[in-house]
Amino acid sequence: MEISLTKLAPQSYRLRLGDTEIDVAEGELKVLLLQITKLLTPAAGFEKSAEELTLEFMDAIGGADDVAIQKFLLLADNGDILVLLKAAEKNHALLEKLYANMSERSRKIFAEDLAYKYKDGVPSSEVGAAIGRLVRVVRDSQDEENPA
Repeated sequence: MEISLTKLAPQSYRLRLGDTEIDVAEGELKVLLLQITKLLTPAAGFEKSAEELTLEFMDAIGGADDVAIQKFLLLADNGDILVLLKAAEKNHALLEKLYANMSERSRKIFAEDLAYKYKDGVPSSEVGAAIGRLVRVVRDSQDEENPA
Protein backbone atom coordinates (compact mmCIF):
# COMPACT_ATOMS: atom_id res chain seq x y z
CA MET A 1 0.00 0.00 0.00
CA GLU A 2 1.30 3.42 -0.90
CA ILE A 3 1.19 5.97 1.89
CA SER A 4 1.85 9.67 1.36
CA LEU A 5 1.19 13.03 2.94
CA THR A 6 0.87 16.27 0.98
CA LYS A 7 0.53 19.80 2.30
CA LEU A 8 -2.48 21.49 0.71
CA ALA A 9 -2.41 24.81 2.54
CA PRO A 10 -1.20 26.18 5.86
CA GLN A 11 -2.36 23.70 8.51
CA SER A 12 -4.14 21.51 5.95
CA TYR A 13 -2.86 18.18 4.61
CA ARG A 14 -3.98 15.29 2.40
CA LEU A 15 -3.20 11.81 3.69
CA ARG A 16 -3.25 9.09 1.05
CA LEU A 17 -3.57 5.44 2.09
CA GLY A 18 -3.60 3.40 -1.09
CA ASP A 19 -6.62 4.61 -3.09
CA THR A 20 -8.17 6.47 -0.15
CA GLU A 21 -7.50 10.19 0.36
CA ILE A 22 -8.33 12.01 3.58
CA ASP A 23 -8.00 15.76 4.17
CA VAL A 24 -6.76 16.44 7.71
CA ALA A 25 -6.00 19.54 9.72
CA GLU A 26 -2.58 19.98 11.34
CA GLY A 27 -4.01 19.34 14.81
CA GLU A 28 -5.55 16.05 13.69
CA LEU A 29 -2.26 15.05 12.09
CA LYS A 30 -0.44 15.70 15.38
CA VAL A 31 -2.96 13.52 17.23
CA LEU A 32 -2.42 10.75 14.67
CA LEU A 33 1.35 11.03 15.05
CA LEU A 34 1.06 10.79 18.83
CA GLN A 35 -1.16 7.71 18.59
CA ILE A 36 1.20 6.00 16.12
CA THR A 37 4.19 6.79 18.35
CA LYS A 38 2.46 5.32 21.39
CA LEU A 39 1.63 2.14 19.48
CA LEU A 40 5.15 1.67 18.14
CA THR A 41 6.98 2.51 21.38
CA PRO A 42 7.30 -0.42 23.83
CA ALA A 43 4.89 -0.18 26.72
CA ALA A 44 6.46 1.14 29.90
CA GLY A 45 5.71 -2.05 31.77
CA PHE A 46 7.64 -4.14 29.27
CA GLU A 47 10.80 -2.05 28.92
CA LYS A 48 13.86 -3.25 30.70
CA SER A 49 15.13 -1.02 33.43
CA ALA A 50 18.66 0.36 33.40
CA GLU A 51 19.44 -2.05 36.24
CA GLU A 52 18.23 -5.08 34.26
CA LEU A 53 20.20 -4.02 31.18
CA THR A 54 23.28 -3.46 33.33
CA LEU A 55 23.01 -6.93 34.86
CA GLU A 56 22.54 -8.54 31.44
CA PHE A 57 25.53 -6.64 30.07
CA MET A 58 27.69 -7.64 33.05
CA ASP A 59 26.71 -11.29 32.55
CA ALA A 60 27.65 -11.10 28.87
CA ILE A 61 30.99 -9.41 29.57
CA GLY A 62 31.68 -11.91 32.35
CA GLY A 63 31.36 -14.72 29.82
CA ALA A 64 33.81 -13.18 27.34
CA ASP A 65 37.34 -14.48 26.91
CA ASP A 66 40.43 -12.49 27.90
CA VAL A 67 41.20 -11.31 24.36
CA ALA A 68 37.66 -9.93 23.97
CA ILE A 69 37.88 -8.23 27.38
CA GLN A 70 41.21 -6.63 26.48
CA LYS A 71 39.84 -5.36 23.17
CA PHE A 72 36.74 -4.05 24.95
CA LEU A 73 38.88 -2.20 27.51
CA LEU A 74 40.92 -0.60 24.73
CA LEU A 75 37.90 0.53 22.72
CA ALA A 76 35.61 1.72 25.51
CA ASP A 77 35.71 5.16 27.07
CA ASN A 78 37.50 5.16 30.43
CA GLY A 79 34.62 7.05 32.05
CA ASP A 80 32.19 4.33 30.95
CA ILE A 81 34.54 1.61 32.20
CA LEU A 82 34.68 3.44 35.52
CA VAL A 83 30.87 3.39 35.75
CA LEU A 84 30.87 -0.32 34.87
CA LEU A 85 33.40 -1.05 37.60
CA LYS A 86 31.30 0.81 40.15
CA ALA A 87 28.09 -0.91 39.00
CA ALA A 88 29.86 -4.29 39.24
CA GLU A 89 31.33 -3.75 42.69
CA LYS A 90 29.27 -6.64 44.11
CA ASN A 91 30.10 -8.91 41.16
CA HIS A 92 33.54 -10.02 42.34
CA ALA A 93 34.08 -12.47 39.47
CA LEU A 94 33.52 -9.77 36.86
CA LEU A 95 35.71 -7.27 38.71
CA GLU A 96 38.52 -9.81 38.93
CA LYS A 97 38.18 -10.57 35.22
CA LEU A 98 38.24 -6.89 34.24
CA TYR A 99 41.15 -6.01 36.54
CA ALA A 100 43.10 -9.11 35.45
CA ASN A 101 42.98 -7.81 31.88
CA MET A 102 44.29 -4.35 32.78
CA SER A 103 47.83 -3.20 33.27
CA GLU A 104 48.91 -2.52 36.82
CA ARG A 105 48.94 1.20 36.06
CA SER A 106 45.35 1.09 34.72
CA ARG A 107 44.14 -0.86 37.76
CA LYS A 108 45.67 1.74 40.05
CA ILE A 109 44.17 4.66 38.12
CA PHE A 110 40.69 3.09 38.05
CA ALA A 111 40.85 2.23 41.76
CA GLU A 112 41.81 5.82 42.63
CA ASP A 113 39.13 7.27 40.36
CA LEU A 114 36.48 4.99 41.87
CA ALA A 115 37.45 5.99 45.39
CA TYR A 116 37.29 9.68 44.50
CA LYS A 117 34.61 10.17 41.84
CA TYR A 118 31.99 7.60 42.79
CA LYS A 119 32.45 7.20 46.53
CA ASP A 120 28.73 7.97 46.98
CA GLY A 121 27.54 5.84 44.05
CA VAL A 122 26.59 6.54 40.47
CA PRO A 123 23.23 8.03 39.47
CA SER A 124 21.13 5.41 37.67
CA SER A 125 20.71 7.69 34.65
CA GLU A 126 24.49 7.83 34.30
CA VAL A 127 24.74 4.05 34.64
CA GLY A 128 22.11 3.53 31.96
CA ALA A 129 23.80 5.95 29.55
CA ALA A 130 27.25 4.42 30.12
CA ILE A 131 25.98 0.86 29.66
CA GLY A 132 24.23 1.93 26.46
CA ARG A 133 27.51 3.31 25.11
CA LEU A 134 29.39 0.17 26.18
CA VAL A 135 26.84 -2.04 24.43
CA ARG A 136 27.41 -0.01 21.25
CA VAL A 137 31.18 -0.48 21.61
CA VAL A 138 30.70 -4.24 21.80
CA ARG A 139 28.27 -4.29 18.87
CA ASP A 140 30.50 -2.10 16.71
CA SER A 141 33.47 -4.33 17.53
CA GLN A 142 31.48 -7.43 16.56
CA ASP A 143 30.31 -5.76 13.33
CA GLU A 144 33.92 -5.01 12.39
CA GLU A 145 34.87 -8.66 12.94
CA ASN A 146 31.83 -10.04 11.10
CA PRO A 147 30.90 -7.66 8.28
CA ALA A 148 27.64 -8.46 6.53
